[in-house]
Amino acid sequence: MATPVWYDSTDPETVKAWERDLDVEVRFRAPKLDPANGMFGTGEGNLFRVKEELRKGPGDRIRMHFRWQLEPTNRLKVGPQNVEGEELGFESRTFDIYIDELIQGAKTKGRMAQQRVHFNLIEENKSALADYYADQGELGMSVHLGGLSSVTDPAWNWNNAPTAPDVDHIVRVNDRATDEALVEGDKMNIRTINRTLARVKQVRPRMRPGMIGGMRAFVWSFHSNQIMHMRETDSDFFNLHLKAIEGGSINENPIFTGNLGMYQGCIFMEDQWVSPGFHSTTGQPVANTRRSILMGAGALAMGYGREGLPGGYAPNKYLWYTKEFNAGRDTACYASTIAGIAAPHFERPSDLLTVDYGKMVASSWAEDVAGQEPIWAAIV
Repeated sequence: MATPVWYDSTDPETVKAWERDLDVEVRFRAPKLDPANGMFGTGEGNLFRVKEELRKGPGDRIRMHFRWQLEPTNRLKVGPQNVEGEELGFESRTFDIYIDELIQGAKTKGRMAQQRVHFNLIEENKSALADYYADQGELGMSVHLGGLSSVTDPAWNWNNAPTAPDVDHIVRVNDRATDEALVEGDKMNIRTINRTLARVKQVRPRMRPGMIGGMRAFVWSFHSNQIMHMRETDSDFFNLHLKAIEGGSINENPIFTGNLGMYQGCIFMEDQWVSPGFHSTTGQPVANTRRSILMGAGALAMGYGREGLPGGYAPNKYLWYTKEFNAGRDTACYASTIAGIAAPHFERPSDLLTVDYGKMVASSWAEDVAGQEPIWAAIV
């Protein structure tokens, strides 16, 4: 009698089947980088100004020009008083954005690696790189918005040296002198919010609201832990003063996810990439602190270079390149862009100090509950 044919799971003839789907870590949407949300563009009313002057020509920097307002202390001439020879002249300043190539790759080894799984390894590599670039872009933006001057590596600061906030453009809870002086009781609160908004109306150069969803408004990005404290310690503020935005395209704009609302012409936005505070002498991240950013028009500038295809580089648009090695058994995918990010700042004629433009920092205590601080320590 013949023995029945039986194949167990260890038999080399047995076909192994793998699940066809690949679960990936879900990353938060990047509303700052989504063109549909209107936070960046080429217009002067955009919070993030996209500079594309190098899209069709050579060069490694884009020079921005800024005109200061005439000083109101210069009195008008009255009646027969002579004006000839006493005319006023405006003052202008420049700011350069440097661009360079930024590139990263992901590699798959061996043809059998692809044979053993149903999902496409090359496509997954490309998708992973796209997510990686989105995170890198948001990190680079936060480096400049937070004024993290100790971040000197061009890979992290996107080819431009950040400048620490000047004294007129940073507010700390309970009037702390430095970020390292913040303690557990210094949580974001309504008093700090009102003090910051009052200062926005007084600083020079004057801050202008941006165009968001068809309306003029400032945008204030808070870290999730700051939002948590505001809801815990200032619930009356949220109940009485913050309202869900209603009507039109605003209602569907992802910037307003979480229904944070609006207060005194300022849209509140939750942002996972708000940076920690940084030590005033060592330049290191200060544990359990966050630098929320109030942004107006021109708070950030983003420069892009040329590419072979029409249109130039832009946020979330990269040059893809695939290369095979080792007799075709290994495959690497590369993504690159030619770009630079910077927060404009200009010399003030009245005192020759270099000051921020279009943004305000507000620091508070906010304990790290998700282990994000090592990310920031690694880039200094």
